[in-house]
Amino acid sequence: MPDLKNINKTNLVKNVTGFVVGCSTTAITHAIVRNNVSEPENALQKGMLVTSSTVFGWMVSEKTRAWTDAKIDKLIADYHEAKAKNDKNEDEAAETAQK
Repeated sequence: MPDLKNINKTNLVKNVTGFVVGCSTTAITHAIVRNNVSEPENALQKGMLVTSSTVFGWMVSEKTRAWTDAKIDKLIADYHEAKAKNDKNEDEAAETAQK
C-alpha cells in the first residue's frame, strides 16, 4: 500500500486511473470469455476458466495501464509547455506595454 501522505498528484491520478481501467479490463475479459466459451462441465474446468480469464485480464490491464500512464504524462507535458508559452507571451506583452 502506498504512503498516501507522500504521494504526488500525478502518481495518485495514475494509480486511480490504473485501478479503474484494470478492474474494467478484467471484467470485460471475463464477459468475453463467459460469452464465447461453452459452460464448464465440472468444478475443475470452471476453476481453469476463471483463472485463465483473470490472468488474461491482468495481462491486458498491464498494457492498458502503460498506455494510460503515457497519456497522463503527455497531458502533463503538454500542459506545462502551453503554460510556459503563455507565460512567455504575457511577459513579452508586459515588456511591450512598459515601453
